[in-house]
Amino acid sequence: MSQRGRSGFLSHLLLLSHLLRLEHSAEEPNSSSWRGELSTPAATILCLHGAQSNLSPLQLAVLHWQVSSRHHQTCTLDYSYLLGLLEDMQAHWEEAPSLPQEQEESLADSLSAFSEFGLQLLRQLRDYFPATNSTAVHRLELLLKCLGKLQLFQPSFEICPLRVGAEHGHCCGPEERQP
Repeated sequence: MSQRGRSGFLSHLLLLSHLLRLEHSAEEPNSSSWRGELSTPAATILCLHGAQSNLSPLQLAVLHWQVSSRHHQTCTLDYSYLLGLLEDMQAHWEEAPSLPQEQEESLADSLSAFSEFGLQLLRQLRDYFPATNSTAVHRLELLLKCLGKLQLFQPSFEICPLRVGAEHGHCCGPEERQP
């Protein structure tokens, strides 16, 4: 990847991260139902920057996922929004499954971090998703859909987002996965 392409990718990541933080804090900072809606000026700036940086639709989808999933680990977002980002990224991946190695590794790390975060929440299921709270149960269902989508979305990374067997330098296929 050229230096210009790398700097465009990184600057877009930083710009999106900053805009997402600002927009979320301005809208509903303590809500778990915020869906990542950016204001018209913020969306315009982001769109123009993406075009100017010559980023592909796949790169834009990957960046949006990475920034949003990282943001979600500190300020809860709506899981249906995150699921939509995963589906969008998967659709773009099926059209043109090609990213520079550095970006693939970054995406793999992002998918792994989200999986670990989700599993951490599941370990404290009763605290985060009480069965008597229908909203919490719905959020749990959406989290499980996100984690399921991650299991099915296995891009041809050399670095596997679910690193069961990474100590041997390979990813586990469905038949090798441990429960």
